[in-house]
Amino acid sequence: MKDAKKFAELFHSMSAINRFSQFRLVNPESVLEHTGMVAIATMMLCDMSGATYAVELTALRHALVHDMDEILTGDISNPTKYHSKKSESIFEEIADANMRKVCHMYDFPVYQSWTTNRPDVYAIVKLADVLAVFYKAYQEIDMFGNRTMIDAIEQLIPATMRAHARFIEQYPSATEVTDLCEDVCETIRYLRGQ
Repeated sequence: MKDAKKFAELFHSMSAINRFSQFRLVNPESVLEHTGMVAIATMMLCDMSGATYAVELTALRHALVHDMDEILTGDISNPTKYHSKKSESIFEEIADANMRKVCHMYDFPVYQSWTTNRPDVYAIVKLADVLAVFYKAYQEIDMFGNRTMIDAIEQLIPATMRAHARFIEQYPSATEVTDLCEDVCETIRYLRGQ
């Protein structure tokens, strides 16, 4: 990327898209903020799992671009994306086409980082993504007293368990991550019962 305007527009595009559009948030979160949280959580999970530096670098690159396709679609909620196998397939096709466009629009060749199909990398970033959603729900409910996200966190326990199972397949000795995921699920149950 050699164009200063494109450079600025890329960040503006990611910062202008709000996540959780179906909820009234006390502290709105942009795709750029979420991306930062996923990257930090990815780094933590790499440390906790003992991942090699090469895996960590690939995982961080994937974390940093994992939602970049949303520059064109905006944030689409999981109940919509994963309503059925058909909707999941359609949204994957749209995301793929949009990511190719984003790479072209911004002259930023990160498609390979976005499409990583490495199970060891995907497991880390997927769990980091779920943990970032947990943080946002925790912040809104516990810190800000915003009960509108109570229904949304219902999906977080099974999502956390699925992401954890995928992670443990790749990193079976990462017991610290298991402890963290158990605590996340317990905290979600607490938040629902508040």
